[in-house]
Amino acid sequence: MAPRGAKPKPAHLRLVDGTHRTTRHGDAKAARDAGCSDTRVCAPGKSVDVECREGGVLRITATKCGLPLGLIATGWMIEAIDHNGDDRGRVWIEPHQPTVETAEWVRTRGPVDVAVLPTQSVVAVVLPVTAGPKRTAAAASACGARAVVPTATDPRRDMRWWQKALYFVAGGDDHTRRLLHGRSELISLRAGDWLDVRSGR
Repeated sequence: MAPRGAKPKPAHLRLVDGTHRTTRHGDAKAARDAGCSDTRVCAPGKSVDVECREGGVLRITATKCGLPLGLIATGWMIEAIDHNGDDRGRVWIEPHQPTVETAEWVRTRGPVDVAVLPTQSVVAVVLPVTAGPKRTAAAASACGARAVVPTATDPRRDMRWWQKALYFVAGGDDHTRRLLHGRSELISLRAGDWLDVRSGR
């Protein structure tokens, strides 16, 4: 969901009608106002289990985002647990400001198969919006991610002219790949691509 203050659009919420949502307080109200009744609030460190049609559950845990976005945003750890209680894969999604501290906490929950992290830093005048290659590589190492899937790969694409004038963008996949030193594989996905978390295919 969008960070607090960036109210989700009802049209976007209707696209996932009938789907369970886990979010923060401000987004939960917007979702409920748009008719999404199955919405729960999940603060950093708290988890909610969602039953899967195939059996087992997806355990969704909110994770702490680095400052300044940590005041309005969270990351998410998603764990697949089968009907026998066995671990079937773990994904950590932090599209804004991954920190080593949070990455180390995520690692205590078990091995991270895939970390979805930003590879381009975005700075609005002097305010960091997304972290770049250096922080992403450090977080990937700290959580022991087997693979990194990059986000924020083309942040200027959807910016308006005034944002392009005020926002500084740096980094990228190649820079991030070099900083990973082969400890994690960087896997770039295009719209419509699928990635098997455990096999890496």
